[in-house]
Amino acid sequence: MLLFSMRGLVREDGWSDGSLKVSFWGTNIGLFIIFIGTLLPIGILQVLDNIKYGFWHARSDEFWFQDTIQLLGQIRALPDLLIILGAGRILLFMVKAITRLKQAEVKSGERFD
Repeated sequence: MLLFSMRGLVREDGWSDGSLKVSFWGTNIGLFIIFIGTLLPIGILQVLDNIKYGFWHARSDEFWFQDTIQLLGQIRALPDLLIILGAGRILLFMVKAITRLKQAEVKSGERFD
């Protein structure tokens, strides 16, 4: 909604589809890698641990401090970086766009409905 609203307010020289594409793909690829690379494997390991030892063990520190779980948690930093870069790119885009707004077309004394 924000981008849809901004599109009508920003001059052509302030709009960059390239920045938006980088932001979109960076954020979504980062989220996909987090899901496939960390959340899904940890979830599967937790379900298997739950079946083998019980719910209490799957939620305990003993489970979370296993080497495999710790490694998957550290690997998560890479897709997090993609998401941060994607969000940073859209932030820079918005700052650039706000500095290049169209002039108001309502003249003095004219009604604005």
